[in-house]
Amino acid sequence: MKKNLISVWVWLFVAGLMTVPGQALAAEKIRFVFTTVSYAVWNNNVTIGLPKSQGGLGFFDEEGLDVEVSGASGSTDAVKLVGAGRAEASGAVGYGPMVAGIEQGMPIISCFADGLKNKQFIVVLENSPIKSLKDLKGKKVGIYSAGSDGVYFAKAMAKEVGLDPEKDIELVPIGLGAQALNAIKEGKVVGGAFWDTAIALMEVQGVKFRYLSTPGVERIVSGGFAVNTQWLKNSRNTAVKFFRAIAKNEVFRKVNLAASIKIHWKLFPQTMPTGVPEEKAVKDMTHVLMSRIQGNPELTEWKGKVGIIPKELWQTSMDFFFDNGIIAKKVPVEKAFTNELIAEANNFDMQRIIDMARNYKSVRKESVRGGSFRRAAEMESGVREPAIDIEKLEVLPEKKRAGVIESRKHLILIVLIFIGAMGLWEALVVLCQYPQYILPRPSKIAISLWIGLVTKRLLWYEIGYTMAEVLLGFFIGAGVGLILGMWIALFKVAERIFYPYIIALNTLPKVAIAPLFVIWLGIGWPSRVAIAATLGVFPMLVNTFTGIRNTEPELILFLRSLSATKRQIFTKVQLPNALPFIFAGLDLAIVLSVIGAIVGELVSGTHGLGSVIMQKNFSLDTAGVFAILVVLGVMGSGLHAIMTRIRKKVIFWAKEEMVVGA
Repeated sequence: MKKNLISVWVWLFVAGLMTVPGQALAAEKIRFVFTTVSYAVWNNNVTIGLPKSQGGLGFFDEEGLDVEVSGASGSTDAVKLVGAGRAEASGAVGYGPMVAGIEQGMPIISCFADGLKNKQFIVVLENSPIKSLKDLKGKKVGIYSAGSDGVYFAKAMAKEVGLDPEKDIELVPIGLGAQALNAIKEGKVVGGAFWDTAIALMEVQGVKFRYLSTPGVERIVSGGFAVNTQWLKNSRNTAVKFFRAIAKNEVFRKVNLAASIKIHWKLFPQTMPTGVPEEKAVKDMTHVLMSRIQGNPELTEWKGKVGIIPKELWQTSMDFFFDNGIIAKKVPVEKAFTNELIAEANNFDMQRIIDMARNYKSVRKESVRGGSFRRAAEMESGVREPAIDIEKLEVLPEKKRAGVIESRKHLILIVLIFIGAMGLWEALVVLCQYPQYILPRPSKIAISLWIGLVTKRLLWYEIGYTMAEVLLGFFIGAGVGLILGMWIALFKVAERIFYPYIIALNTLPKVAIAPLFVIWLGIGWPSRVAIAATLGVFPMLVNTFTGIRNTEPELILFLRSLSATKRQIFTKVQLPNALPFIFAGLDLAIVLSVIGAIVGELVSGTHGLGSVIMQKNFSLDTAGVFAILVVLGVMGSGLHAIMTRIRKKVIFWAKEEMVVGA
């Protein structure tokens, strides 16, 4: 009994230490996924609540939450991630993919609205001969991606006007932003099936659209926030806190839209258009966001009801999805929609948020995303460099001097060709008056590079993030490829059994399996490293296998005649013979690892250069996209040059023509 009392006192003492006044408890972690692979500004009803230390309003901190945000390529992929438990919540998912997932048994439900009106439309240019949806028969209509909810709604609208959605219209993925606008303007598609903010983002470029819809679509709410039902059951209080923070975000945005845009840009500066005055950028983004929030109630009507999904729309929406073939059987509406969190989520001082929004003053300062960057200031020391002693200078041999001179000539020629090409490009864009979102001038690209690398230094963190993924993926992929290549080359049984499978796996398109890695490994860096490693495995494996098998049989027979062991034959003959091939594999693997990391970031980017590409593309900042491509080109060339230098140091005895790919 005495021993038990001592144990109780020990536990009470430990509990007391853990609840010392002023000591913060660990924040509850929530993984939130957007339905686009970029931090598009229309997601600021989530982002502005991020911590004050990052530049946000700190509403998630107030609720004791640590929210990690990332993106998916469309509502379908977002639904899969939430359903698989790789994310706790997503928004704003299209209800079409959501109810389709519920029909298949996915544990997912919508418990908070993102606007109270339809967000999906088919748009054509204002001067297009397409006047109604029936005129789309036999035409191509653009969509963001095959996994976007535009697919469901385009087919539903076609069916409602009497068209066969499988035969009468062709849906073509054209992406978003500049590439989508260009595809529509050039007539590659007659129009596009997009959501409200994506359409408005193209309209700020001066393009006018004709909106096409149907009464059936207009009667439903097309999307909202969705959560994993198992998480909701086990962590209901956490869910309430999360949506209370979202409700605060919504109220703040409703009162001070311009401030919410600037806060989002402060959090994610890569999403702010470059080369555009801030006043115009804010005006453009205000137009974009107004397309989303203009259907929301006034604050007086909204009190206590932020995020509510009107019950009269539950069955209407479900009937719509069933009637248009999005689901094969009707799903009970209680499995798809719930308002059980709304009352508790609205339990906050709305007037405090309104006053905060009205009195908010934006403070301009450099972003600290991913860590701060400090400019190194070098002071003049006043110490002069020592004079050069000409007598001690090494005189280069004649042949070496000739090589240096030849290298200088090549360098000068490369520079001159580059200057000429850039000048021709600049003149072509100016004379032909190409819009900047189609083909930017090199000078605009240079300005974007300067801003990203020198003025604001925002790209350095992204470069480091991508480089870390590349190197980690390279080392894993190259290591696995080297071991497998040696194993298969040295054991013929392994070659006969496993080599056909390896070849078959190598033929699979890596872009197609990238979303699977995201579902298996989550939306963080492991999935992107896995994609980079996958691309690096096969060139390493094949080159190692070929190098070992390329050893002259006579040398092996000679060593065997001298009673050499298998290990001695491998280390003295086969491995040295394979080294040129292995280094060729390393060279290919490191370049392909760059591609793999970027593909991973495009599929589920949170950080890195691939994520920046998507952000720039969404904001129609094509010059910014080109700037990132320049950085990637330099990165790939630099890694290739480093690998070449290592190769020359390690296998100095090998001639250039011996090295495959040299």
